Amino acid sequence: MRYLLEPRKGKGYAYNLGIASATGEVLVFTDDDVRPHHGWLESLTAPIAAGDADAVLGNIALAPHLRRNWMEAGHRVMLGDTELVTGGSAFELVGANMAFSRDVLAHVPGFDEELGPGALGFCEDTLFSRQLREAGFRLRFVENASVEHHFSERRLTREAFKERARAEGRALAYIDYHWEHIEMPRIRWRILRAQLGYLISLILHTGEWSRTEGAAGWEIRNLVMISYHRQCLIERRRSRSYDKRGLIKKIRGSN
Repeated sequence: MRYLLEPRKGKGYAYNLGIASATGEVLVFTDDDVRPHHGWLESLTAPIAAGDADAVLGNIALAPHLRRNWMEAGHRVMLGDTELVTGGSAFELVGANMAFSRDVLAHVPGFDEELGPGALGFCEDTLFSRQLREAGFRLRFVENASVEHHFSERRLTREAFKERARAEGRALAYIDYHWEHIEMPRIRWRILRAQLGYLISLILHTGEWSRTEGAAGWEIRNLVMISYHRQCLIERRRSRSYDKRGLIKKIRGSN
């Protein structure tokens, strides 16, 4: 085991330092708050070693003491749970339990450092997954490569879910503008409409104000949209960092 220090703020920088320093043919990623099940590493890497997949997502389950009766599937997914992944082609990699072949780096060289915790807050693995698919690589879900997620209970608070929603909105706006090249007309009007809708919903659901854990689906959706449109307003002042659906970042966008 080697300890590497990345002084720059942002998970993307840490990921890319690890990639640059690793020497193996299969690169495995996990987090410091998960507990792997027996046989996890072998199960996660087997499809890549056998040539059946280029990148793999393993199963992530919430630790039993962190599950709550108020949780819906959407809440669990926001906490990293993979329960909605069916093994089809729609899923995206999650950094807490994923692996990929070194070969993919010849086409998709790393993670966007403007995304993820410490930067915009989310979606560094989302964009990477989309780029892998765009390059024609095969992603596979391996259910028996399981880890249990033991995150801090602070992530269950209403405020934490609200911030998670804002981070998702910012990151998705970045991807849509820089990678998808989506144009968003009348952004200020969209922001105003989303804010007004949020305020009306708060008035209609006054009981939510005293809630300490979790957040209602309507609140999460509203906050994602408000944050998304605000970030669109910021990003459209910049030159695009990718060709449309590009695999390699050109430059850091400038004002």
